[in-house]
Amino acid sequence: MDEPLIPAGMPDRETFERVWRRVMPDQSSSPISLSPPAPPQAPAPSDSSAPSVLSAPSTPGGEADLLALLMEQALQECAALQQLARQSPCGGRRLSALASDCRSSYRHLAAARFLLTGKIFQPLPLHTSPPSSVPLSIRERYLAARQTQALCARGAAQTQDSILRDLLNQQALEAEGHADQLLTLLEQLISIP
Repeated sequence: MDEPLIPAGMPDRETFERVWRRVMPDQSSSPISLSPPAPPQAPAPSDSSAPSVLSAPSTPGGEADLLALLMEQALQECAALQQLARQSPCGGRRLSALASDCRSSYRHLAAARFLLTGKIFQPLPLHTSPPSSVPLSIRERYLAARQTQALCARGAAQTQDSILRDLLNQQALEAEGHADQLLTLLEQLISIP
C-alpha cells in the first residue's frame, strides 16, 4: 500500500499530521487528503513589477494550504482559550485577551489567503475537547503556541513572497508572546508546597 504524503510546500510530514489530527480529529470528513505531491513544476517567469505573489493564483498544496492550516489552528486556539478563560480561577482576562489575539490572527491570515487564492475560506466546525485541569489546559495551549511559532517560522523561511514572509514572521512573534504569557500564568498557578 502506498504511504500517503503531505501536499507540496507544507511542513514536514510528522508535524503536518500531528497538527492536522489535532485540528481535524474526525478524518473521515477531512477536506485535505494526504496524497502524493504533484511533480515539481518549473518556476513561472516572474514579473519584476509585481511586489508579491499574493496577487497571483496559488499553487495547490502550497502557501494557501499553510495559511488554511494556520487559520484552523487560530480558530481552535481561540475556542480553547475562551473555554479556559471561563474555567480558570485566575488569569481569565489575560486568556480572553489571548483568544482575541487569535481571532485577529485569523482575520490577517484569512485576508492573505483571499489575496492569494481569490476564495473566501470556509472553516470547518470546531471540535472542542472536554476541559481538563487548568494547569494541564494551559500546558496544552503553551505547546500549541510553540508549535504554531515553529510552523510560522518555517513557512516564512520557505516562502518567496516578502509580504507573506512578513505576515508569517509576525504570526511567529505573536505565538512566541502567547507562549510566554501562558508560561507566566502557569507559574502563577503552580505554588510551592
